Amino acid sequence: MSIQEFRVRLGKTAPAEARRALDQLTCDHSREVQFAARLCLDELVCNCIRHSGLRAGAELLCAVSFDRERFRVELSYDGPGFVARVRPPSEREDSGWGLALVDALSETWGASADEGRVWFEILVPRHEHAVVRSLSAGRHRH
Repeated sequence: MSIQEFRVRLGKTAPAEARRALDQLTCDHSREVQFAARLCLDELVCNCIRHSGLRAGAELLCAVSFDRERFRVELSYDGPGFVARVRPPSEREDSGWGLALVDALSETWGASADEGRVWFEILVPRHEHAVVRSLSAGRHRH
């Protein structure tokens, strides 16, 4: 399994910085996997900004790992955990959609109740298995 990490400082630009860093790591995946991963990461970073109690400038560690079947992103931060619950957002609300989107786009996701850690996993479509296998081995097939 290939594992790569990057850090993002909390602040107004944190979601965009996290998406750009993720794009550098996922450029050989399908648009579907990239879109789902970017959106899930964006929502989790935004939730960390809003709900973690961390101040601007605090660091998030993002670990990205994949094998031929799964693509996993995990955010860790120096803060409290929480019990993750998806509540159905009202169509009239401007916020509250984040975890519902993560739940809909990922195969599995969660949060640690004891420590600052959230994650999601996306299944890699079967047609991508050969590409992911070659990337994991360090060679790229065209």
